[in-house]
Amino acid sequence: MLELEGKRGALESPVHWSEEGPTVPGLSPELRVLLAEDDVEMRELLVEVLNEAGCRVTVARDGTEMLGDLLQAALRRFPEEPFDLLITDQLMPGCTGLEALARLRSVGYAMPALLITAFPDADTRVRANRLHARVLAKPFALTELHEAVDQVTVLAADGAGA
Repeated sequence: MLELEGKRGALESPVHWSEEGPTVPGLSPELRVLLAEDDVEMRELLVEVLNEAGCRVTVARDGTEMLGDLLQAALRRFPEEPFDLLITDQLMPGCTGLEALARLRSVGYAMPALLITAFPDADTRVRANRLHARVLAKPFALTELHEAVDQVTVLAADGAGA
């Protein structure tokens, strides 16, 4: 099991092989993920875990980069290929995860969102809920990440079909 204790961890998750390649239980293959994380080690670890699960990950080093470069690129060049999921850290230079999420929502991005934070206080949870984001408290186990991703993507899919 992978424990994301602060900034370090080791990938020891159960990876299953099929004819299509490796799969990690709990994540849908080919999920397009926009990941904003300023901590290099945490970002690399999350990318590794998500890639192992078959996700396609686009990375931003902080909220400002996510809003600047990636938002403009997505709106202008890739409008037919939206992200399936946003995973963002809360405390980042330039712009918090909640601020970035609020701005993305204001321009029409409705993709499911997962806010990761070491400080999941009541105010953060209320603000995340208003922006339709789930909070995942650090440190978290790999299974908790998979369950959170499943929860937000299944809820979004159920909402789209309604």
